[in-house]
Amino acid sequence: MVNINPLIAQPPPEIPLKDAPLVRVIAQVRFPPILSIEKKDFVGSFQEAIREKYPILKPEQTQGLVFSPQGIVQTTPQMTWRFVDTTDSWRVSLAPNFVAIETTDYLSRSDFLEW
Repeated sequence: MVNINPLIAQPPPEIPLKDAPLVRVIAQVRFPPILSIEKKDFVGSFQEAIREKYPILKPEQTQGLVFSPQGIVQTTPQMTWRFVDTTDSWRVSLAPNFVAIETTDYLSRSDFLEW
């Protein structure tokens, strides 16, 4: 078996998806909580950095669920900042424990990575 590091190796050849069956594509990076992300003062510089492509801000109070052997447990509500493009098909989400980019207009890997 060949051991390849996917973080530094060349990507495999792309296979275009005609009429891609994906409704929404999301890439998310999780990190330990940064509580100051919930504050408007903190998120302002992040907004300025991406505002040209994502000019619409939609802050949301979000609630999560964790499925465990003990059952379903609700997580503490948190502020999630949603930055949306003008077509409403691309969105960047910033929360105290993750940043994500998502689209409902996915055509290919290269298109997704461009944003």
